[in-house]
Amino acid sequence: MKSLSLFFTQKLHKTMRSKIISFILIYGLGQTGILNGQNELRTKFGLGYFNNPWNGLAKSKYRNPRIGEFFCFALESDINNILSIRMAMFNGNHRYFDSGIYTNDPYHPSSLYPDGTNSTAYNLMVGVELMVSLISTQRIKAQSGLGIGILNYVRRFTTKSEYDLGPSHIIRWNQYDQHAFNEIIFPISLTLSYKLNEIIGLFIDSGAYVEPDFPVMGLHAGLGILVAFQ
Repeated sequence: MKSLSLFFTQKLHKTMRSKIISFILIYGLGQTGILNGQNELRTKFGLGYFNNPWNGLAKSKYRNPRIGEFFCFALESDINNILSIRMAMFNGNHRYFDSGIYTNDPYHPSSLYPDGTNSTAYNLMVGVELMVSLISTQRIKAQSGLGIGILNYVRRFTTKSEYDLGPSHIIRWNQYDQHAFNEIIFPISLTLSYKLNEIIGLFIDSGAYVEPDFPVMGLHAGLGILVAFQ
């Protein structure tokens, strides 16, 4: 029953994520005029490091967060010489040690990864940001951004299963369970782009997102490539 419940939970989150992404991207594209060809469209793909070092769970059961990785995809268009709007999809994950009740007996050696953790946090964010240009030339653009989005947060952790097999009492640690939630968040970012020519460029991206209950999540920094279309 647990495996069946977990299967349907995962299917529900996959369906919800696809609907969220489709809605925000289509709505955002329509609002910026990109679909009408009114502005230069920049697509960005980035990779880098990800962590949740200030997660509010740290006071109770969130310990030893390890740096993970992220992938991002963004569509960006200028509103004027100073303002741009960006629609972004961001997917990051990292591991940590959960000392809470979900792990049952977290100090059992079999429940740990080699790096001393026992749980993984998956963060999927889709949202819209208003970007302000701090520096803007033909080749260089430095921007800071603030926006709103939806976070789908899933944490997967080790669980302990026990059962009797004849005269033997069996304990297994190779089972996994998960807990998930969705929240409104406020992404903040700082990015520096350099165009190699009229079409191709590189960028450095960093940022985080604010969620009032935690309060800061998704600290990240990485590199990427941009492609511009007229």
